[in-house]
Amino acid sequence: MAVIDIIKKAETKHDLTRQEIVELLKTDEHDAELFAAADRVRKQFVGDEVHLRGLIEFTNCCSQNCLYCGLRQDNVKLERYRLEPETIIEFASKAASDGYKTVVLQAGEGEFYSREEMLQIIKSIKALDVAITLSIGEKTREEYQAYRDAGADRYLLRIETTDKKLYEKMSPGMIFENRVRCLHDLKELGYELGTGCLVGLPGQTMESLADDILFFKELGADMIGVGPFIPNSDTPLGDATGGTFELSLKVMAITRLLMPDINIPATTAMEALNENGRMLGLQSGANVIMPNVTEGDYRRLYALYPGKICVGDTPAHCRSCVTAKIEDIGRSVSQGYGYRKKAAVRSMAKTVINRKLEIMQDIADVVAMNKEIGLGQDIAALVETEKYKQCEDFATKMNMELTVIEQKVPDEAKRAYRIRFKLAMMKGIEVFGEPSLFLQWIDKQADAFGGEAWRCLITSAEGLQKVIDELGRISESNSQP
Repeated sequence: MAVIDIIKKAETKHDLTRQEIVELLKTDEHDAELFAAADRVRKQFVGDEVHLRGLIEFTNCCSQNCLYCGLRQDNVKLERYRLEPETIIEFASKAASDGYKTVVLQAGEGEFYSREEMLQIIKSIKALDVAITLSIGEKTREEYQAYRDAGADRYLLRIETTDKKLYEKMSPGMIFENRVRCLHDLKELGYELGTGCLVGLPGQTMESLADDILFFKELGADMIGVGPFIPNSDTPLGDATGGTFELSLKVMAITRLLMPDINIPATTAMEALNENGRMLGLQSGANVIMPNVTEGDYRRLYALYPGKICVGDTPAHCRSCVTAKIEDIGRSVSQGYGYRKKAAVRSMAKTVINRKLEIMQDIADVVAMNKEIGLGQDIAALVETEKYKQCEDFATKMNMELTVIEQKVPDEAKRAYRIRFKLAMMKGIEVFGEPSLFLQWIDKQADAFGGEAWRCLITSAEGLQKVIDELGRISESNSQP
């Protein structure tokens, strides 16, 4: 498949194979089309608002020894700091006063604060009427639960690479499976889950990056952060070749295409390589920026990589500066908490409704069902009608994932089921006049079927038939004088 066709597939179906992702990563010929497609999908699914998250880097102490990170435990050149809980809460309070609706608490990994201290911090900040994102590393499930109960809303735990051998080489002493366990625990406990990858790690391949993207999609993460590996001279990888802005932007754009409704930050690391990095990120699929609201010299001391931006600025200046830049590109700053708004259809490959009916493959089944459904139109002409387009638009609002259907419909019946579902939706629009009225009807309780909502009924072939029969009854009743 040609690269431009792969981009079109990603934009319309939000699904690619591993090899298709690799093809996009390897070629630069159609980068402009890729970034434009990601921007269109961003606009369609999450809109033009940019969510600002106020970042508090509350300790640069870390017990891990990742080869790429300036905070690694063995970096004796780094001056360490640990903010007192009262100072963290004070910074959060100022951020809330400045209009931030999310505070991100980020730190090196380790037990540098007791559970009781963290609970106090979380509860105090939650009282400020803000959402709380934690980024404090690997913990037990019990500890994650305690922080969730205290008011934490989101958790950012970057995996950096899903290549197990590379992961354990880059992070000596860490266990890949435990990182994955943490991600699943967080998801199961109800956090909005953030993760992400570094682009350009020594030994990383395009295939590895493709696997990262597919892992994020399979995990169902709510936020993905992508940034370039920037060598730090105070680490064992100080002389390594770093990642590039362009490849990082491509990974981010592909992630947007495959996960259209998630939150994606334009990371500060991108701006360390390109002075307009964050704005270019916002124009290539991103919808989040995390300005630093840490005060004083702590900004400089949280030295993950060299060239970190805004280390000499104040939080107030950062907010005003980034707001102006956002407005300059025709976007606006959100006034909301910025939770993920899950679209009804996140992956065309996993939904009951396909955006395009493959007429040549399905026409025999469609014709066979046409009389039973009662549409009474020539099917080839039908798919060109405005009624059909309404159905397709409406169907994207139905949260009917193919994974649900696959559990209840035999393999040999799946294709026919999908066609039947489409035609039933069209019949519903025909009966009720417009999609919104049909949706209201579906959501009403169907007393004749034990109180089940129609939406529940149509997740099975048997239930769908009940819906079809009832639509026929209503249609007949409406046609009687």
